[in-house]
Amino acid sequence: MNPGDDTDDEVLARVRLGDEAALAALFQRYHDRLGRFSYSFLRRRELAEEAVANVFINVWRRRETIVVNTSVRSYLFAAVINQSLNLRRGQTRHSAIWLEHVPNTLLVEAHGTDRDVLYRELVSEIESALERLPPRQQAIFRMSRFEGLRYAEIAKSLGMSSRMVQNQMLQALKQLALDVPKSSRRVHVHREWSLPRVN
Repeated sequence: MNPGDDTDDEVLARVRLGDEAALAALFQRYHDRLGRFSYSFLRRRELAEEAVANVFINVWRRRETIVVNTSVRSYLFAAVINQSLNLRRGQTRHSAIWLEHVPNTLLVEAHGTDRDVLYRELVSEIESALERLPPRQQAIFRMSRFEGLRYAEIAKSLGMSSRMVQNQMLQALKQLALDVPKSSRRVHVHREWSLPRVN
């Protein structure tokens, strides 16, 4: 059977047996998503590529002993977070925000010249606010809102309780509500993660 047709668990089982084609299939399946996710932390394409490559190199090196207590997907996202944070520690923080790399699911598309300007300003303000969050909070927010992982998946990936993940998300949302000016929020924010009111 072609590894591309297998489930993630089946592909990982083949990797454990030393199947390089299975590793290539897993890499192909997740490379782009993990790369975009890593880029959202690092803001440098070559570092994001390095983080993703390191994850798959480690999977291959540890293939016989690797323990995945979550879904393979959650495991890979948690691993790329760790690699990205390790790489970021050694880098100067970049203030530039590349709008074309903001996930499409973040906001609904705005129409018209004025709304386009508001949309771009809001994306920029939200991304800046996200970068000011503590690394763990930022990771939880991005895993939940950008990658669609459930709190239970995030909790298992990061070795936390679901309640702790929920609390971290609440703190992140409250901070974003404070950091993003209300005037900018007139652009319709995607319902799934609209900013709460903070009294």
